[in-house]
Amino acid sequence: QLRDDRQFLIRRMDGQEVVTTRQILGEEKSLLTSVIMGMNQREPLVKDYVPPADLIATPQRIHEIVQDAHSRGEQLTPAQAEKWLTEFAAIHGYVCTSRDQFLNTRGGAGVGKTSSLEKLVRRSLEAGRPVFLCAPYGEQARVVLRKESSRLEAAGQGEVARIFAQANTVDSLLMQARNDPLPFRGADIYVDEAGLLDTPKALALVRLAERVDARVIFQGDTEQMAAVGRGQPIKLLQDELGLGMHVPRASISRRQLSVADKRLATDLSSGNDGRFV
Repeated sequence: QLRDDRQFLIRRMDGQEVVTTRQILGEEKSLLTSVIMGMNQREPLVKDYVPPADLIATPQRIHEIVQDAHSRGEQLTPAQAEKWLTEFAAIHGYVCTSRDQFLNTRGGAGVGKTSSLEKLVRRSLEAGRPVFLCAPYGEQARVVLRKESSRLEAAGQGEVARIFAQANTVDSLLMQARNDPLPFRGADIYVDEAGLLDTPKALALVRLAERVDARVIFQGDTEQMAAVGRGQPIKLLQDELGLGMHVPRASISRRQLSVADKRLATDLSSGNDGRFV
């Protein structure tokens, strides 16, 4: 029955038969086509870009990071500090100077993606763009992101704090845009933990961006958990288009304090059976 039903597609891959539907394949093709059409079509966020001073890997800045890490009990070598700065400087430069409508930034767990997100949100606000912050699930959006707002407010970053305080789920953002798309026109939409997006939601975000001439900046890591829903759209964009793959993946963990714990966390999240054991 599967073979006779035209809505299904069956292919032999690596010695096994796999099945999908024409609808699912069509969604993936639409996603790829839209992202391709958005390449090199936008003005950069910052025309005369200068990297933030706190991301430039000078000897003084490296020393500051190492000393700050040691003060909180974290073991961090100057080489690790330099790599950490270099990775996030590249991510920051990519988002600020890219002419693409859809961007993809990558970073492992505990590397400091939220801190990087704060800097990028601030740049978007300084450029006069509406900014929206969302994540696939409520725990990430309403707990993880929103809890940063009080710290940002205390640090005198009121506007950035407001964006974090209003962080919500992708579903909520899409519903808000359906009811009133005007606030999203020309916006920068940051999607945290984008590796957990399924294909229908990723495609809906892309469709929204096309309608309102917005940018979508996906931030996450396909090397961690996959989406609960069907499809792995960010992995698809990386594998098929190389989206964001020219920029380093942030890899220096700052969550684990000891070198042994950092190595353990890397092994546990590597996806490699031997390293896991």
